[in-house]
Amino acid sequence: MVKNGVNDAFLCNCTVGYSKNLFETLFDKKVRIDLEKSILRGDSICKQIISVLD
Repeated sequence: MVKNGVNDAFLCNCTVGYSKNLFETLFDKKVRIDLEKSILRGDSICKQIISVLD
C-alpha cells in the first residue's frame, strides 16, 4: 500500500483492530495490542506488542 502512495498513519488503527480481533478469537481471551513501530509513521518496519490479558 505504501508503494502505491498510501501514507495516512491512521490506517495503523485498522491493523491494530484486526490483530486484536484475530488474537482474541485465537486465544479466547482479551488482548492488548501496542503499536511499537509503523512504516506509515516513518519506521522501517511495522511491529506490534501483543499481550494476553488475564
